[in-house]
Amino acid sequence: MVRLTSTSIALVSCIALSSAAPTNMVKRACTLMTQAEFNALSTQAHNAIDAAALADHGDHSHNLVVNDPDFPGSPANVCDNVATGTVWVEYNDKVDGHFKFTYSMDDILTPEERTVA
Repeated sequence: MVRLTSTSIALVSCIALSSAAPTNMVKRACTLMTQAEFNALSTQAHNAIDAAALADHGDHSHNLVVNDPDFPGSPANVCDNVATGTVWVEYNDKVDGHFKFTYSMDDILTPEERTVA
């Protein structure tokens, strides 16, 4: 019985210690990405986004836009010179009208392709 009690105390002590342990948070310098920063990404990065849009929505004239003011909840950021977040593919089609689709740079681009010069 004493052994069980000491085991219980040891478990409680370990849990208390692990919950109080400091986390190693890394502070990242992040800013909203500008359209100029996005445009400065590599041709390979733009081609990858264009290929995803083409595969999903067909060959329409489109623009690649970051930080669309109509959708402030879907930002693109630059954190430690690496682009992250959402790219909007904006279509203006005479037949189908105006529409937008989002792509995550984190999902379709490699970290090298997301590097902002």
